[in-house]
This record gives sequence, C-alpha cells and structure tokens, in this order.
Amino acid sequence: MKLSVLDYADDLDKDFREQIRARGPNLQKRFGDILFGITKKENVTIESFAQKLGYSDKQTRIWREGKAAIPLDVLVEVWKTGKENLEELENQIEHLKVYRSSAVKVPKALTPEIAEIAGRHCGDGSCTISANKDYRVTLTETNSLIEIHNNQIKEIFGLSPKTEKITDAIQKSIVNSKVYCRFFVKIL
Repeated sequence: MKLSVLDYADDLDKDFREQIRARGPNLQKRFGDILFGITKKENVTIESFAQKLGYSDKQTRIWREGKAAIPLDVLVEVWKTGKENLEELENQIEHLKVYRSSAVKVPKALTPEIAEIAGRHCGDGSCTISANKDYRVTLTETNSLIEIHNNQIKEIFGLSPKTEKITDAIQKSIVNSKVYCRFFVKIL
C-alpha cells in the first residue's frame, strides 16, 4: 500500500511553529525552478508571489537556497500553481519536520515492519496528543520487545526513542514527534 506524504499537511498547522516542513536532496532546487517559472509565466515578481503565499521574499529565498525546510502547504500551492505533477512532489520529499525538531524519514509504502509497529501502538492505544500539543507516542512492553521496537523506529523513521524503566522487566519507549504521531493518527 502506497502512503502519501502530502496527507501529513493539516489545517491545524497554520501557526509557523506548527507547520510540517519537507526536505529532500533536490526539493529546494525544484521548488525554486517552479517558482521562477510561475513568476515568469504570470509576469509577477517573486516578492508579489511570495506575498500571495503569505510569506516574504526573504523567506522564499531561504527555502530556495536550502537553508530551511519548506512547509508542505507552500509546496502543494506552488506545485499546483505551476501545474506540476503532485506525484513528483511526493517523490522529492524524503524527510518531514516541525520547527526546531528532528527530521523524520518518510515511509512511502506500508511494509510488514511498519504494520508491526502500528499493531503494537494500536494494541495499547499509545498515540496521544495532549492539550499543550505535546505529540507523544509510547509503548510499554518487555525489555526485549522495546529494544526491537526502538531499533525498527530508528531504522525506518530515523528517530531515536527515549526509554524509561518501569520495572526490571518492563520499559516504556517514548517518541515525542508531531510527524511520527501524525503518521499513526492520520496517515494510517
């Protein structure tokens, strides 16, 4: 089953610090190429198009130069305005992140390993979003299963879960990540 990277975007992410942003090896260059094409075709300046997006020219320059990850909603808007293929956009994105957080590798397909991780979380209802927007995914299990679980998360998502000792035989795996949490509560 194919998973869509664009499904991570949500209307709840309008605040600058809450936006889910994307990175990829050629994403910033492709974003700049499409942006320049749009401004040329529509005979507008980058400054005016940036204002239409709700950002400054300085911010779009930072994105074009690869100095910051680009918000998903901006990418979708630019790709649609440029009449570009959204599947190409999905293929360009390798990591997602939120302001000042760790980048998360984006799985593009549902694999048996991801289904196993999801099954563990669904089995104990461990995906929570608190009132203060603390995105936390936990799993409380035996030490040996937590070790396997944490290794799979690191390999698939590029995240290093924290481990909390509950008893001598039981540990809790903790991942604080909006992107990781959204994967379970929205994507799956």
